[in-house]
Amino acid sequence: IFPILAVVAFGLSLYVQSGLIPLPVSAQRSLTFLPGKWDAEAVESANSSNDFRKNIERVYVRENMFKSPWVGNGFAFNADDAELYKNLARTSDTYDHYYSAKAFISTKTFHVGWISLYDTLGLIGSAAFIGLGIGMIWISGRFVWMQIDNTAPLFPLKVWLFCAIGRIIVGYFSVFVDIRTTFPDLCAYAIILIQLNRAERNQPL
Repeated sequence: IFPILAVVAFGLSLYVQSGLIPLPVSAQRSLTFLPGKWDAEAVESANSSNDFRKNIERVYVRENMFKSPWVGNGFAFNADDAELYKNLARTSDTYDHYYSAKAFISTKTFHVGWISLYDTLGLIGSAAFIGLGIGMIWISGRFVWMQIDNTAPLFPLKVWLFCAIGRIIVGYFSVFVDIRTTFPDLCAYAIILIQLNRAERNQPL
């Protein structure tokens, strides 16, 4: 799957460079990590987004990382602190955008997957989340690769489930995500996976 995705991304890059496919700036933004000449606005937007996340990560690691080592801090936050940092970010932010980063950290909108997971659930919860994701990818992948009859009625469901779960887990640590929205989605897929697993044990589908 991953080699195919890499080939498709590289092919899009070549088409854009040749001018055969005029991709909009929003689409180019996600491909700027590939070599080639991209729209200056797309490159600037991608760099700005990366710098924004790196700044949040830098401030969090320096000031907040050791405040939630084992079980995390949950979802609650201090509304007064959040409002204070928002005002400071608007009126007197520093050259390195310190108060802007603190404003996002104080409201737990980290825009960085591992920080959102670690701050909310700690090391124990993070290990459980990763274990859950790996287990679900393994089970759903086994359904696909060990399927003898690819024309079986539920085979398309198995393929969809494997792709959906893989997208959530891989995407969580590679793009902007939040554990508050990701975990409920993963639970919904887990329910389908459990029911499919039970049906598979009774009668291969």
